[in-house]
Amino acid sequence: MNPAPLSAPAPQQLASSQRETGADVQASAPGVFTPPQRPSSYAGMWKVSVGSASCHIQLSSVPSLDLYKASAQGCASDSLKTVNGWSIRDNQVILFSRGQVVARLSGAEAALSGRLNGSEAELTMTR
Repeated sequence: MNPAPLSAPAPQQLASSQRETGADVQASAPGVFTPPQRPSSYAGMWKVSVGSASCHIQLSSVPSLDLYKASAQGCASDSLKTVNGWSIRDNQVILFSRGQVVARLSGAEAALSGRLNGSEAELTMTR
């Protein structure tokens, strides 16, 4: 009598055994995928618009203490022209100037929107 050949379990067997052991745990709701937010996903040149004025902000993935480096080019807004850092916290991109929050922005990796800190001015950032 020959011993049975060793083989991997059939996919149906794996699925049923995972359900029985509770190994089939999902990290998020079915059909919902929330990718991790990484600095490299937001790094690069952004066009910033506040009302009819626009300028550019460069977000870098180079760390500087507990923030990442940033720089502004051609911004008329006093708070935006001094942006020098940014971070990702609580699903928001936060712009900083000398350690102070300038704006909190929400959205995707290609378009962000929010308000300038301390004002009602709407701010958008697009690639």
